[in-house]
Amino acid sequence: MGGIAGDLRFRYKGSMMHLTPFPILASIPLPIEHVSDMESKAKYILLCGNECGFVELAKDKVDDTFSCILVHIEEPASYWEVDFVKKMEEDLGLPVLAVGDSSPLAVKSFSHFVAAGCDIKWLGLRP
Repeated sequence: MGGIAGDLRFRYKGSMMHLTPFPILASIPLPIEHVSDMESKAKYILLCGNECGFVELAKDKVDDTFSCILVHIEEPASYWEVDFVKKMEEDLGLPVLAVGDSSPLAVKSFSHFVAAGCDIKWLGLRP
């Protein structure tokens, strides 16, 4: 399952979760219906299709430097990852950027977000 890093606060099953003090949330909370009251000072959501890339970006604190929420997605993306990112996009009003390679699996993963209605700007390599 993917991970999340950055300035994100949300209520999950009645408890307030705060990502900032912890560098990485290891998994996306399920079910998404229990997530509410999202808050963030981030300027955008950055999807990363590569686990090593995500870990390096999180280690280098790119989320602090560029005021973003980093999200690692599995390949292919799962429906709960898509739902969580869509919820962040809608609730926080943030643009979604994606960085990844141009492998067929990465393209398929990011296409799941597009099919769900996310307006993604691709920053990665293209064929």
